[in-house]
Amino acid sequence: MRTPLVALALLACGHLAEARSFLKPLALSSDNYGESYSFIADLDDGAYLLLQLGVSNVGPGSGHGICRALLVPKSGEAWTANTIVGSSEWRFKNEGEGERLEVGPCFATIGKDSTTITVPLEGVRLELKIAGRPASVMPPGANMKLSGGQHRAEIWFPATSADATIVQKGGETKTVHGVAYGDHSCSDVDPAKIAKRWVRFRALREKTPLLVQGREAADGAYGPVWLRRGEAFEPLMKYEIARRGDKKSPDFTVTLRGAGDKKIEIKSDRFLFRYAPVEEIGVIGSMIAPFVGAPTSFTARATLVEGDQRIPGLLEIEYGKDE
Repeated sequence: MRTPLVALALLACGHLAEARSFLKPLALSSDNYGESYSFIADLDDGAYLLLQLGVSNVGPGSGHGICRALLVPKSGEAWTANTIVGSSEWRFKNEGEGERLEVGPCFATIGKDSTTITVPLEGVRLELKIAGRPASVMPPGANMKLSGGQHRAEIWFPATSADATIVQKGGETKTVHGVAYGDHSCSDVDPAKIAKRWVRFRALREKTPLLVQGREAADGAYGPVWLRRGEAFEPLMKYEIARRGDKKSPDFTVTLRGAGDKKIEIKSDRFLFRYAPVEEIGVIGSMIAPFVGAPTSFTARATLVEGDQRIPGLLEIEYGKDE
């Protein structure tokens, strides 16, 4: 039996129960409700993998399930696919020691000692198996009160050993080791009001993994902006973005500013992918544009420069509306 969206309105985004189900959508009754589960892997063969599941009320109707996959090899073209399903086509199941969220043909499971995300779309099957179960890490400013609602974000896997299995259309299969990052967010705020821009950098393969996140609000204020080195968070003040080159495959330099004269630069090395969901989903995109605007994200391999240190990682810049 599939669970109606409104029947799950048990918890607000900012008040997760201590003994929680990680994959159970909080499913608020708000028209602006949106929730996402995102998993990234930096693979040993140089490929970049992103798998996402989500549930949302934004746009016409309610209780949409969303599934998306992106695979960018070390060389060659990126492969991406997504699907949007109705409220009757996704469900959550609690299976004793494990739990499972199904969104159309896609699913995520959390077992006793691993977390697996599987996305079979358009004849390609991608599976990411992450060692261990999620553990909620709340960054600075993780629970933001905005416009009468809230946006909550938590890190589940800061940098965790993982294996990706890729099954191509012809049946060719390979499994590649890598390092994974995972997070979860939930919101009951108009998406266009959450942020004007986001900057995210993830150096997952370092001996001491490093994460950066920065938000610029619609009014131009900054916060939260932070750097996480290992398990320690360091607050930063603001950032600046210099954008050059082609509109759809630009180069970026991000300058992070901290207390005193602290300055950190992140420079893109290789453009990976531009994602403009409203454009990508065609007619449905034109229907939801009045509700979400025109969000666009750019992903690139990049290098963080801090003093004499040069740290390679993955840079993501997200605009509420492409500039």
